[in-house]
Amino acid sequence: MKQHLDSMPPDASALLVVKKLCEEHSETEAFVLDLWPADRATLVVFGAESSMEVSNKFNLPKPKKQVHMFRPLTGGESVLTMNGDEWKKWRALFNPGFSASHMARLIPTVIQSAETFCDILRQKAGKGVFRLDSLTTRLTMEIITKVTLDMNTDNQYSEHPLSHAFNTILNWNSFWNISILLKPVKFVVQKYYGRILESIISTNLETHYQEMLQEEVDSKKAKTDRPLSIMAMALRDYIEGERQKGIDTSSSMPLDPGFAKISANQIRTFLMAGNDSSSATLIYIYHLLSQHPRSLLSLREEHDALFGPDPDDASRALKQNPALLNQCRYTLAVVKETLRLFPPASTQRAGQPGVFIKDLKGNFCSTENLDVTILHHAVHMNPRIWKRPDEFLPERWLTDSEHELHVPANSGAFRPFEQGPRNCIGQSLVNNELRIILVLTARSFDIIPAYKEWDTMRRGRDTLVKRLFQWRRPKEGIPNTIFGETAYPTARSGGYAADGYPCRVSLRKS
Repeated sequence: MKQHLDSMPPDASALLVVKKLCEEHSETEAFVLDLWPADRATLVVFGAESSMEVSNKFNLPKPKKQVHMFRPLTGGESVLTMNGDEWKKWRALFNPGFSASHMARLIPTVIQSAETFCDILRQKAGKGVFRLDSLTTRLTMEIITKVTLDMNTDNQYSEHPLSHAFNTILNWNSFWNISILLKPVKFVVQKYYGRILESIISTNLETHYQEMLQEEVDSKKAKTDRPLSIMAMALRDYIEGERQKGIDTSSSMPLDPGFAKISANQIRTFLMAGNDSSSATLIYIYHLLSQHPRSLLSLREEHDALFGPDPDDASRALKQNPALLNQCRYTLAVVKETLRLFPPASTQRAGQPGVFIKDLKGNFCSTENLDVTILHHAVHMNPRIWKRPDEFLPERWLTDSEHELHVPANSGAFRPFEQGPRNCIGQSLVNNELRIILVLTARSFDIIPAYKEWDTMRRGRDTLVKRLFQWRRPKEGIPNTIFGETAYPTARSGGYAADGYPCRVSLRKS
């Protein structure tokens, strides 16, 4: 393992090292990784069948340690870390808000933020190199706060305090980066900004709660036709449930503190997943399309056919007929293929006594006293399952069962949103927002990476002391790469591309 670590840039995701180890255990598609003394050993699996055993057949619980690991970001227990009946209760409460039908009603809300993103890209066009994640993170944070809390933060033009607090916590949080883990001040920073997050979200919850109660007693109050936010739908079901239990929910009563606290944790979890994963995936979509002009041409041709030749008409057409989004089959294929090559995370579960996972050779691996990790990166690149696994081929998602590229949907081989009972609650939102953003941007802009320019620019700004600590970087003008990829996933949550993806944007010539 040390050999693989030494070959990686210092900011690379540790999951890339584990992926390299998977290649050495292809005959079993499972191995035990001893992490002592940093952590207990973990059984790593990367076969479709063994992964399905973990997530579906046994549905192993989440490790208790994850509550502590994610606390700076989530504030405590949430659907990400809960188990058993508690998890079922909270998952059921938020399921209606994240349903595909409700996400369809929120499409105009997403379009509004995507239009702002287009305006900002136009301002950036032809004006030099910039980091794309500085734009995409603000975009996805704006979207997730709108759909979850009905907060119009205008975050893309001026960072909202909620976004600033969350991103500060994120920048001071790491599971692997020693330079962050060894800084005691991180606890102070995370606690301070955690309180700011808690205050903003709790105030929003209480306001929504009182407004919903007041609407019920004030028949003269005009109700908006705007679809409810995810949190508002959960509050509506919570109020109904409390009344069925005979509990007073009059407007004079504040929201139950226990419910408010756990709800705030859930919102912080949605902010984390909805911001990081979507932003990182959007960057990789643009990156892959820049490298595969034929795929970009096919994408643009689909948008021309569905929305007409003028890209400016797409926004209006989608608002009038959101169902058009479901006809963007190639666009969704591009999203899926990007998620296959660059999944934003992996899954860890807690092993249980008496639970055995079967490896490719038929051996039964005990999970007792082990964590169990499904490494999505390795599952998605498994050559036994995927033909031409290293290639970007959106067409594989449009093939029939007879085609060599076809992989059955129920095989367990595609799991960026995980599978089984604990699959990602927000996958409909992610698929919608990424397709919408592509429909509005793919025909108007050309986005290309600019790593060599960025590396040269950065070296020119570095002090002598800083250069001494960058001894592992290659010669000037030649950025670091992993598996030949300059935009490799980093240790930051969500698997962001290295250096925030330096790029140039230009207006496409019609």
